[in-house]
Amino acid sequence: LDKTAREQMFESFLDRQKAMGRSIDDLFQRLCSAVSEEEALADELISRGEFAEAARVLARIPEPSVRVLNKLGCLHREHLYDYVKALEYHQRALTQVMNAHERAETLLFLGFVYHNSNDYR
Repeated sequence: LDKTAREQMFESFLDRQKAMGRSIDDLFQRLCSAVSEEEALADELISRGEFAEAARVLARIPEPSVRVLNKLGCLHREHLYDYVKALEYHQRALTQVMNAHERAETLLFLGFVYHNSNDYR
């Protein structure tokens, strides 16, 4: 692409990001974080309300992190109302090495799943 086309494409991208409430700082943070392209795509789908497609994208990640597994669990619980799948993803997250914050967050998400499914054992 020539310089003018690149600039127009970049401006268009920035306009779309602004319309979604994102700033240039959000872009830099995403570029500097350990978020994969698939997870970034899923986040974009979530922001557009395309929850089932976002779940499909996240489920294709070969070695999902604790964050991805919990995100999948939350999608299934909050938007797809599939508590069995939500439970499965949060339990998988618990099997991974995690810090205290991730462990507490995962246990909290598991509690939400049990509560939403009226399972109080």
